Amino acid sequence: VIEYGRTNFDQATLEHSSADKVNLYCFYNMRKHYFSSVAIFKSFHDYFKTAFTNSNNRIAFIDFGCGPLTSGLAFQQCFNSMPNFHFDYVGIDISVAMLNKAKEFSESGLFSRDTKFQFVKSLNDISESYWESIFTLSNTVILNFSYLFGNLSKDDSEKLAVKINALIDKYPLNKFVLVFQNSSMEKRNRSYVIFKKLVPRLQSVTEYPKTETVIYRNAIMSNFDKSETVYYELLSN
Repeated sequence: VIEYGRTNFDQATLEHSSADKVNLYCFYNMRKHYFSSVAIFKSFHDYFKTAFTNSNNRIAFIDFGCGPLTSGLAFQQCFNSMPNFHFDYVGIDISVAMLNKAKEFSESGLFSRDTKFQFVKSLNDISESYWESIFTLSNTVILNFSYLFGNLSKDDSEKLAVKINALIDKYPLNKFVLVFQNSSMEKRNRSYVIFKKLVPRLQSVTEYPKTETVIYRNAIMSNFDKSETVYYELLSN
């Protein structure tokens, strides 16, 4: 039904509504992507904390292909012990059904009342006034790409690089941290390799991309995946 997470979630079938398909995605896929995100944020916990301190805890989280807020939830879980932790979150996804689920999670009481959310279908849908209001002062800006590049064409990746470069050009005082993760299959990461070459001001925080197997508890769903092998990298200006 969900075609390994790559179905058109806004297109209902005779048996499943759009909301049903998103719920199936959450049941089968969200868990492993959540834990892989947690693992990455924990691995670079000190790096992120230093960046947050340097920007006076002004944090913006731009989530490309946000799905049902998976990485936003993981980010909150990893850093919520910091005093007065909150951030400005922008979730971008082409699926309205996914954005509706993300909005539902954002209103679940798991986040600080000071954390602000905006959900859009495209980076172009974010107004200039929004950027100006957030980036009047320098921020740590997390550009999160979780399992997105496997679905992007060469042309998509090139257009995305243009937009990211424009954002860096316009707001040079920000600390931009790009968080990339995807399947460890080489063919699923070719678009990322193209994209990375086109954003030269973002350099690897790690010596090279890493591959790690994340194991998570899954007793209730014992017949399903209990681990995820993830290929990931952090880039920053």
